[in-house]
Amino acid sequence: AAPADLALLRAFRKALPRVADETFGLALSLIGAHQRRIALADLSEGLEDGWLLLSLSAPPLARAGVLMDPVLVSALVQHQTLGAVAKEISPDRRLTGTDAALAAPLIDDLLKKLRGATPYAALRVERRMPDVRSLLLPFDAESYLRAELTVDVAVGMHQGRMIFLLPDAPPPE
Repeated sequence: AAPADLALLRAFRKALPRVADETFGLALSLIGAHQRRIALADLSEGLEDGWLLLSLSAPPLARAGVLMDPVLVSALVQHQTLGAVAKEISPDRRLTGTDAALAAPLIDDLLKKLRGATPYAALRVERRMPDVRSLLLPFDAESYLRAELTVDVAVGMHQGRMIFLLPDAPPPE
């Protein structure tokens, strides 16, 4: 991978545990990450509607998005509402607007922590989207970085996933 590509994944690895602890008091760590450039036409491959879909924006960047699987979202919600993460989490639970509101601060704070390491620090959660098609419809960059993160929740209690769809940044001059 190119050094610029590794910088984004390294930034996620450093920022996620700190943000989860500061924002929620929850132990999250990045245990797997990979990234690839993908054309806009191929962006929907492998994306699922059952996940939490959040639109990201920050002019002048092109639209972006993040998908969070139900296990990760449920763990965040349980920790915030019950003070603990349950041993059993259903991966089939339907996610709601309340789930989006409780999960969005993690994404916003995570992106803020990327300041200096990537051009994506200005992105913020704009709104929850109902399906993958609606999420991708306003995307207009030629290519995107698809960063897939596997997250350890509560020191081995669960594993969740996040997929960031970020407009491919121009190479540094």
